[in-house]
Amino acid sequence: MADNLVKRLRNVQFWQAGCDVRMQAAARIEELEENLRAAIDDAKEAEAYAAEMEARLAKAMQVVEMIASSDVDAVLGEAVDLSCEIIGDLMDDEDNG
Repeated sequence: MADNLVKRLRNVQFWQAGCDVRMQAAARIEELEENLRAAIDDAKEAEAYAAEMEARLAKAMQVVEMIASSDVDAVLGEAVDLSCEIIGDLMDDEDNG
């Protein structure tokens, strides 16, 4: 829809007078469309990052649940291993970020 509007705004024969204003309007529409596409891309990246963080939180919650269980001795080794894995992931992010 905006592409059609931009074409009509840039059609000099159709408008004759006030061409500069219409060309500026067409340029602004194109600029806003580019900004919209960039914002959509940023939102998609943020959504993917949020999903990754949710997965990590779920792992961390497993450790909390293990520690809070009544049979701590039975799950302590598993909790330590999982904790080390989580810490390793976080340290990798810190090194790469």
